[in-house]
Amino acid sequence: MSPKKTTLALRTPAGLRTWREAHELSQRELGELLEVHNLTVYRWEAGQVAIPRTVELALLYLNEHGIKEIA
Repeated sequence: MSPKKTTLALRTPAGLRTWREAHELSQRELGELLEVHNLTVYRWEAGQVAIPRTVELALLYLNEHGIKEIA
């Protein structure tokens, strides 16, 4: 998958959920990593609220540097 397609997918509810589940994170754990409430993660994944570009960038950073190093 090209970087552009990957980044576009991260800003969709299904893409965010797929990324989170692939990294074996709960909504609460992802919220803690991103410093947002777990309900915010829920709302992103439910499509109730648009996923900000900053979240996409944070997920790409975590892909590059690893979650264990950050947490």
